[in-house]
Amino acid sequence: MEKIAVYRRLVKLNDGQAVLLRPLVHEDQEALVALFQATPEEDRRFLKHDVTDAALVRSWAEQIDYSQVLPIVAEVGGRIVGEAILRFGQRSTRHVGEVRIYLEPAMRGKGLGTLMLKEIIALARRAGLHYLLAQIVLDQTEVIKAFQNLGFKMEATIRDYFMTEDGKTHNVVILLLPLLAEAQYEF
Repeated sequence: MEKIAVYRRLVKLNDGQAVLLRPLVHEDQEALVALFQATPEEDRRFLKHDVTDAALVRSWAEQIDYSQVLPIVAEVGGRIVGEAILRFGQRSTRHVGEVRIYLEPAMRGKGLGTLMLKEIIALARRAGLHYLLAQIVLDQTEVIKAFQNLGFKMEATIRDYFMTEDGKTHNVVILLLPLLAEAQYEF
């Protein structure tokens, strides 16, 4: 991802609003903190990290290594309204990327999530990945549908894999998107 520093894409949402998609940079620390500080409790329950920890969120922008993780942010009027992350696998999973996405509630249902996922898919292909993987709590049916609409297939369900702060467990689905054309065999 040698040219990621110059990556920019201006997209239009279903309502006509323009949104800039670009890589997260060091200067985004406070804007990223602001995005996650406003996260509703219901959303925070299903995030892997404690996004109320401003120091943790700042560290994501401070310590960016694009060879390990490629965070793309959605910006409107200088404010970050969403983030999609492509995390690159290592060693035996170096051909697999994991995708995560978060949008502030006001930006949902406008097509932004789909546009960001399409960008992550395109960037994963350019990086030579073979698969994209997503882990989603089974209760988040709308999120699962959005991924499936872009070609992700359910590969597995893991019972009680995710535990919320209150100790309640949730099933997680593993969704996989093949990025290479499947080999056709003739016998």
